[in-house]
Amino acid sequence: NLQRQGQLGVYASCMGQEAAQVGGAYALNDQDWVFPSYREAGAAVTRGVDAATLLHLYRDLLSLRRATPALEQGTMTWLDAPEEVLAYERRHGTSRALVALNLGSEPARVTLPEAAVRGGLHTVEGVRLPTRSGAIALGPCEGVVLLVGSDGA
Repeated sequence: NLQRQGQLGVYASCMGQEAAQVGGAYALNDQDWVFPSYREAGAAVTRGVDAATLLHLYRDLLSLRRATPALEQGTMTWLDAPEEVLAYERRHGTSRALVALNLGSEPARVTLPEAAVRGGLHTVEGVRLPTRSGAIALGPCEGVVLLVGSDGA
């Protein structure tokens, strides 16, 4: 199965929970948030998210986490950010990652510590990562994980 192949981070063995998530999604307003857990993918699909895109994002995030010590076991420091943006830095040894997530329904800009970007992931397929961190523009419900140099270079 996908969990044993390392392609799913968690596997909840309770059957039927998906129906509760889908039913709950129909009761939500457009501006309501869904915080994903075990089986909220059904709620996301109910709200218009493409299931294949969601699975590919999960796989890419898990792969990036496994390959990046800062994401897997690093310390976390919250960064200043606008009200509906979640931003933090993760570090472990020479591994460093900057994460910014716009949880709002409007575009937002966040200023991250300045550094050369060496890799990472954008939550929107096909959007290129910046070459340097610093001022980052994020659309509604967008996020980035930026792998950066440990020295800020």
